[in-house]
Amino acid sequence: HLYWLYKILYCLFVYEMRTLYALVCIVTAVAAVSYNDCDGGKVKELEIEGCSGNGRCQVVRGKMLDIVTTVTPDREVKGPLKAVIKAKIGWWYVTVKTVTNLCEKTPCPLVAHETAKLISQLSVPTYAPGTLKLKVVIEDGNGNDAFCLTSTIYA
Repeated sequence: HLYWLYKILYCLFVYEMRTLYALVCIVTAVAAVSYNDCDGGKVKELEIEGCSGNGRCQVVRGKMLDIVTTVTPDREVKGPLKAVIKAKIGWWYVTVKTVTNLCEKTPCPLVAHETAKLISQLSVPTYAPGTLKLKVVIEDGNGNDAFCLTSTIYA
């Protein structure tokens, strides 16, 4: 992964600069996480930095997660892109966070049939239950659903 190469090079750079940051240079785990694409195969991969486990996302309560969703749209998706993150409580999904600035880290608009990576963050609440079922819906600039996935994380 280019991500790992970036992390390692960053750590080496910091070390070479002989700053105090060299003492806290830690390569964090990035796990490909199991998910269900609820939108017809447009989501290609889900990676969450801060997960441990193979396919199963084990997280620590109170930690920030960096989420990278790899998608291939079947049509042009115009920004601004918004991620609506929902948690399943009982039988329903309830919105827990809305990320409105996905185009800051992803070139918009997304081109049809070209792979893109959508980057967002989510803080795991300290009161999160042991099993948390999430649904992430990416909306285009008109508020239409562009991508959708569900996944389970364990705290």
